[in-house]
Amino acid sequence: MMNATSQSQPAKAGAFANLRTATKIYTGFGVTLALLVGLGAVSWTGLRSSDDALRQYAAQSHVAMAVAEADTNMADALGSAEEFVSSGSPAVADRFRSDVEKFRQKLDSATARMTRAADLQAAQEIAALRQTLTGGFDRLVAARTERDQIIASVVNTLGADIRRTLSDTVKAEKDGGNLDRTVRAAEVSEQYLLVRVLVARFVAETKAEDLERIRKDLTDVTAKAEALRDGMADGPVKTKLAAAVAKLPAYRTGIERIAVLSGDLKSLNTETLGKAGKEIGDKIGVIRTQSADILAQLERTAATEVATAESRGTAVTVVALLAGLLLAWAISRAITRPLGTITGAMGRLAQGDLSVAVTDGERRDEIGALARSLLVFKTNALEMERLRRAQEENERKAAEHRRETMMQMADTFESTVKGIVDTVANAATGMRDAATALTATAHEASERSLLV
Repeated sequence: MMNATSQSQPAKAGAFANLRTATKIYTGFGVTLALLVGLGAVSWTGLRSSDDALRQYAAQSHVAMAVAEADTNMADALGSAEEFVSSGSPAVADRFRSDVEKFRQKLDSATARMTRAADLQAAQEIAALRQTLTGGFDRLVAARTERDQIIASVVNTLGADIRRTLSDTVKAEKDGGNLDRTVRAAEVSEQYLLVRVLVARFVAETKAEDLERIRKDLTDVTAKAEALRDGMADGPVKTKLAAAVAKLPAYRTGIERIAVLSGDLKSLNTETLGKAGKEIGDKIGVIRTQSADILAQLERTAATEVATAESRGTAVTVVALLAGLLLAWAISRAITRPLGTITGAMGRLAQGDLSVAVTDGERRDEIGALARSLLVFKTNALEMERLRRAQEENERKAAEHRRETMMQMADTFESTVKGIVDTVANAATGMRDAATALTATAHEASERSLLV
């Protein structure tokens, strides 16, 4: 029978085997959680990248939309400026300013989302051009207002007064019977009327040839009116005509100012407003083109990042799955295999097989403690078996000793009894012999007595 030391065949335990079962389980959960955290981190990174790309795309889309709306507002503003040049309506001027304000708001909204230095630079230049545009429009409004005032005060009021005076002069000369001055006055009046028609057309169309014709005709009208005045006798008619002639230079000056203001209006509309509007439109077009390029690039970048995130997530998922399965297998093997071995050993030991080998006693986990307890149990069982066998041997020896003692006692008793029997037998034989002798003696005595 092997002893406890020979029965135990310890195997070398690894570092993982020496961990307690709870530690193994916690380690498994910890690694699993770490893998989940890693997977979550990868997913979060992918989502973060996608979120950043989406935010950039949204910001750039906002820039593109805001710039497009600003472009529309600027087109409306330039249209209002054109309309104001033609109509001079304050409502149209207010609409221009409203469109420009909407343009400013949209541009500011787009600028707040811009990230490219080129876009920001273009936005700053557009803002400066907007100031030029609004300043030019303010000058245009001032010029148009002054022009309208001159038209009202000079062309309409002063011109009508001169025309009325000339007509009155014709009537007065006609009534006075002076045919020659009547014809001359009528000629002056008709030529002045033609000047007024030309002025009205010039105000509407601002043609240079009309202005030259007006200047020439006004010079003729002035000369003829002065000659007509100088040929009249002093009186109310001459006085009124002289007043009308005195107004002609102011009328000419007003028309010249209208011509200057009309040129300013045209220059402001084409050179200032038109040029600034075109430059603004060109720069907005550049921003829109760049925004479209950025959006296309962001789409490609987002698609690439999504594909990369999917690949990374798939790889990490596969690695996590394999690592989890490997860890589960390792933990299961580290627990169930030695536990199964110990369970089998306990079963065999319970059936009385004391030759079973108890392993894993050197482990420092619960299985090692269980193995050591089982080894103690086996050692005690072996000791009990040894004691049982020793007791049986002692009992056998005691029985044999008793048997030998009994045999010796039986032999002694037999010898003693035999001696006694022999002695008794010998005594009986002697007594028989004595009795025989006595009988013989008695018989002899009897016979002797009879003989007597």
